[in-house]
This record gives sequence, structure tokens and C-alpha cells, in this order.
Amino acid sequence: MGFLDFLKGGKKAETQKEEVSKHFQTFLEQGRIELESKSFEKAVEYFEKAIAESEKIKSNPAEKALVYKARALDGLGRFNESEAIYDKAFELKPEEPWIWHMRGLSYMDQGLNEKAMKYFDKAFELNPMFEEPMMVKASLCGKNGREDVQIECYQRILQANPSNESAKQKIQKMLEDNKMHKNRQWLGGITKGMKLREGLSEEAEK
Repeated sequence: MGFLDFLKGGKKAETQKEEVSKHFQTFLEQGRIELESKSFEKAVEYFEKAIAESEKIKSNPAEKALVYKARALDGLGRFNESEAIYDKAFELKPEEPWIWHMRGLSYMDQGLNEKAMKYFDKAFELNPMFEEPMMVKASLCGKNGREDVQIECYQRILQANPSNESAKQKIQKMLEDNKMHKNRQWLGGITKGMKLREGLSEEAEK
């Protein structure tokens, strides 16, 4: 085998590697489209193909395909299956904030809110500039009437990134809403007191 043959072989190997990587990316992107369209069965099929491609070329991020497949299974309500797949993804990248966030979403889908919030906390702890987990936690707390924790979530985001306008606006709106609510209560109390006094005056005149 001559030097030129060696080069040809090297180029061929590189081309094959590129082709496999392109296949992986194509399957991953198509799976994501199906996932966003809530075509969960089709999404699972594409992510399984992406996982198969990642086994051929180790540079392909297998954890992404695994997590997306798990989310598709969540959409189908097959939580026992998705749990095992999340575990595989954690084995590959235990300190990846995105995986913690996606696992939190899975627990939230199951109504396990306390557990979900722990995963959102961990994701944010691993990368405070990854704000989505804390925003989701804030929204979840708001729906459950835990406004104190909701405000705390926005404050944590602003501590890490003071320029986050969304968090600033949400805190401001909450404070304004609370103020309006208290004012309504105060006015309601005055009106009720006035009606009570009027009723007593009418009784006294009789």
C-alpha cells in the first residue's frame, strides 16, 4: 500500500465519518420537529435512529438523542421507560444542566412537582446562566400559589444575570398585582364598614 493509497483511505474514512454525523444530525432534527408537533411515536423512531448513529461515531452527542427520546416517551405517558433512558443520559453526562432540566420537566408532567423543582434547582446550580429551569420553577410555583418562592426564583436569576429584563418585569408585575390586591381589600373593608354603619343608623332611626 503506497502513500497515495493511504491518503485515499484516510479521506474515505473522513467522508464516512462526516456522512454518519450528518445522518445523526438529520435524525435528531427531524425527531425534534416531530416532538414539537406532539407526534411522539414518530419522534421516538427518529431518536432511536439517532442513537444508533451515535453508537457508530462516538463524537455524536448520544445524550441529546437519549434525552429527546425520553421526552417523547414522556409525551406518550411511558414514564417507566423514559426513566431508564434519562439514567443512561446521566451516566454519559452527569453534570450536564440541560439533562437535569429535562428530567425536571418529566417529573412535572407526572405531577411530581417537589421532585421536579429539585432538578430545576440542580440545573441552575450547575449553570446559573442557564435560566430556563428557574423560569419554569417560578411559573410552577405561581400556579400553585407559592408567590414567595416564585419571587425568590426571579431574584436568583437576577443575582446571576442582573440584565435579565424578563425576570425584572415579572417581579415588578407581581409587586404591582399584590399592591392592587391589597388596595382592593382595603377599599372593600371601608365599603363594608360604611354599609354596616348605615344599617345601624337606619335601625336606630326606626
